[in-house]
Amino acid sequence: MNNILESVFLISAGLGFLLSVALMTDLFRPNKANFFLGIIIFFLSIQLLFSWGSYSGYNNSSGNFPFWIFLTYNVLPPSVYLFTRHQLNTRVKLRSWYAILYLPALAEILITVFIKLGIIFYPADLMEYQVWIWFIDYIPMIGFIISLGYFWRKYGKARKNNELKLEKDNWIYHLNLMLLMGVLTIIGLLWLAFSLIGWEKFSIIEFLLVFLLFVFSFLRFLNSNSNLMMTVKSREDAFPNYNDQEELKRLKDVMDVKQLFINPDLSLIELSKELGLPSRYLSYLINRYHHKSYKEFLNQYRIDAFIAKAQSDEIKNKTLLGLAMESGFNSKSTFNQAFKNYKGKSPSEYLK
Repeated sequence: MNNILESVFLISAGLGFLLSVALMTDLFRPNKANFFLGIIIFFLSIQLLFSWGSYSGYNNSSGNFPFWIFLTYNVLPPSVYLFTRHQLNTRVKLRSWYAILYLPALAEILITVFIKLGIIFYPADLMEYQVWIWFIDYIPMIGFIISLGYFWRKYGKARKNNELKLEKDNWIYHLNLMLLMGVLTIIGLLWLAFSLIGWEKFSIIEFLLVFLLFVFSFLRFLNSNSNLMMTVKSREDAFPNYNDQEELKRLKDVMDVKQLFINPDLSLIELSKELGLPSRYLSYLINRYHHKSYKEFLNQYRIDAFIAKAQSDEIKNKTLLGLAMESGFNSKSTFNQAFKNYKGKSPSEYLK
């Protein structure tokens, strides 16, 4: 039985390392969310490799490489938080202050490495001190659960405000996202239970990690394959009966003249019916030529309409929020976030 578990954990860890490297290469793409997801997967893979070492006896063998000194749970809270920040808002940019969030993880690794190398002499086992246990276990656990709560709150808010692109063509992506965050949430709650009541069933978390890596990798493969097929199909002119440039001009005319964007509930299907186009083709036009999601495309028109109103005489009799509502926004928070994403400043700062 141990031999089977050894193989499962080793293969899972290897799969996780490959997946994490693939995800972290997205650092050089517009949406950085996968980079932070890659960090999460990387450290979860180290955990599975540690489990393999425990079952195989590698961790206790002489002359081994102590890879587990790089295993720090302090990396999980900031990574989940930043993954959420970039995943649910693709226009967010990398910030230098992100590095500050990883200082606890860096400190833990450096202290452990320096003690291991004899650079720092410490006669006692650090695990004998509650302060150290809180630093490497309890505080990361609490931060992990809080960051997961942050994701579910932001995700629920985005769903409520129709800010998520939930089209049938990317159902695999959303299934993968729910699987990932759902399993991580279960792991966080189990981690909390083990810490509070001392229920030492860590093997449950190990098997959840194995399940997560295998299923997540499979669904990511399906999603990548689907995207590849859609790309090839687009290149082969998936919509041969339509002229892109003519339809883009029609779209612009409808948005400029009829100003349908002032309807806060304007859906992709409604706009496509107005133009007499398939919704998938309209989505393709917006993504391909405007390099925006449908929601971002609408909000750009709404913000431009708001600015025109705010710089006219209308501002004398109406509030900024009133002008935003007239431009098609349905809430103050949605308006402020969309404006800052588009202009890089808050409405009041921009209009000074």
